Amino acid sequence: MFVDAALTWDEAARVDPARFGAVAVIDVLRATTTMLAALENGAAGVVPVAAPEEAFEWRRRRPDVLLGGERGAVRIAGFDLGNSPLEYAPETVRGKLVVLTTTNGTRAFRQVLQTFAAAGSGGSGPPEGPDAEEKRAGPAVLAACLRNAAAAAAALAREARRSGRGVLLVCSGTDGRFSREDAYCAGVIVRHLERLEDVRRGDGADAAVRLLRPDASALEELSSSFHGRRLLALGLERDIEFCAATDVSAGVPRLVSGMLVLAGNRGSCGE
Repeated sequence: MFVDAALTWDEAARVDPARFGAVAVIDVLRATTTMLAALENGAAGVVPVAAPEEAFEWRRRRPDVLLGGERGAVRIAGFDLGNSPLEYAPETVRGKLVVLTTTNGTRAFRQVLQTFAAAGSGGSGPPEGPDAEEKRAGPAVLAACLRNAAAAAAALAREARRSGRGVLLVCSGTDGRFSREDAYCAGVIVRHLERLEDVRRGDGADAAVRLLRPDASALEELSSSFHGRRLLALGLERDIEFCAATDVSAGVPRLVSGMLVLAGNRGSCGE
């Protein structure tokens, strides 16, 4: 199985889409961790959008949605929630549709959809109903983080076997730059994949694995990264601790018709 990693979201624009049957977007601090937390705590779905204006448009059409997101790690004015996974508690999100926009993670989802749509193997338009995703030839698109790294690897391996194509890990990065914590998570997922399959690494995947340090914990890696230090300066130590917990969740968010739902579920945006 061929496995590669795009180490920033815009690198995903330059991959060969025909090679991949499964894609995982990674934004450990904090978008994909928050997406997983929201869904595990009962959200009906999470819709990743690139810009706040898109989120406000959802609110105009659907006054009942929750708007979540950040710019510069700070909650967007007029939004219900920020980008802390701890905000997405069951009593807040249960049964709700969450529309999320973040500086890096949701842009990575948009780039992945655009890349595969441009190759004629996916779609980046509006939701088309619960069966639309299965009718496409595009890859399964998942959300991965440290909390679900092992589960995400197992789901990626299944999808790659089903499609007969490889796995692409897309690191969201920070403000368009390489981020250590996302590459670290990609390396962890590659290691899990290697326990499941005979893996041939691309250069990006190989670089991610080579960054793993056996003497450093996930919490140390996240806390000492550029973005981790920025979150610590904002007093968000608990967020980092939550995001650093590794292989504690069996949930795998999957993009279905423009909305993330836990794998095995079908969602509808209710449009």
